[in-house]
Amino acid sequence: MIAPNFESYLGTKSAFITQPYLNFFGLMSNWGFFAPDPGPPPIHIEYAALDKVGHTIETGTWPPSAETLIFREQQNRRITAARFMFMSDTRTEKMMVPYVCNKVPGTWSVQLWKTMRYQPSFAEIAHGAKAAKLNDDTQRRQMERQWVADTFCEPKAT
Repeated sequence: MIAPNFESYLGTKSAFITQPYLNFFGLMSNWGFFAPDPGPPPIHIEYAALDKVGHTIETGTWPPSAETLIFREQQNRRITAARFMFMSDTRTEKMMVPYVCNKVPGTWSVQLWKTMRYQPSFAEIAHGAKAAKLNDDTQRRQMERQWVADTFCEPKAT
């Protein structure tokens, strides 16, 4: 009842109504919204915070791979936000640069990349071609990495 099968005739015809609803609530994530142990998120925004002379202060990824809470509700929201950012380089830059500039003291500029991790299919895991655990990094293909931006932080008001 959450979503129609988009491969069917009715699903195709109702997509203009249901897709905005499903995207808004993060219910179209192929990451496995309802799975108890879906593995690490397949997409990340990588960042590097640089100081005035161009030295790296901190590097990281968003959303973080590990969820610290018992319920995955916050991680699901972070992955939905990452999917939202992934659709546009401008959106990624506008959302991530202020976040990193405020998070890391002394940041002068921010470099951003979009990375996508290969997720094995159900058939690959079922037939033993891939590891049974999705978070086994030894069994994954190389990530795709795409440059997004190198942007200066806004000066802070004094």
